[in-house]
Amino acid sequence: MVAHISSIAELVHIVRSLFISRMCSAVAITLVMYDWILVFRHEFETIYQSRWSLPKALLLYIRVFTPPCLMITAFTLSDLRPALNPQVSEAWVYIQSFGMLTCLFAANGLLALRLIALYRRKKWLVWFIAAFYLSSYIATFGLVVNSMITYHSSIYYAAPLHSRHLSFS
Repeated sequence: MVAHISSIAELVHIVRSLFISRMCSAVAITLVMYDWILVFRHEFETIYQSRWSLPKALLLYIRVFTPPCLMITAFTLSDLRPALNPQVSEAWVYIQSFGMLTCLFAANGLLALRLIALYRRKKWLVWFIAAFYLSSYIATFGLVVNSMITYHSSIYYAAPLHSRHLSFS
């Protein structure tokens, strides 16, 4: 009987945690879209009219790709969508992980380019920033690929909760 009550308490905790996670996701996407709408006119007048460069391409990638990716992620976490079949759910784990990784890569690349421009006279610091940026993202990419390979077989879709989980059995 104690094990049964413990299981129910654990299920209630999981459902509550999923609900909080879904609400936080909705709040985050609302803030991102609000920011995007507020600064779009200023960005259009300054950045979008300038000549093409690597920083401009990275910024456009971040501003164009990140909000839709976040909206789709928030939608897949919400209760508004229908249940996913296991194949779509499994594919979405990879798409979401690598989509967010590329957005993070672009955002930190833009920051690294700004730091390099700021410290361009100190060549050793420029090399350090570039080497640290590349090595950290090579390591991050390797860890993401390794975790996808390691946990691939343990990902399952729980239809009653509309959520993907890892089973550690």
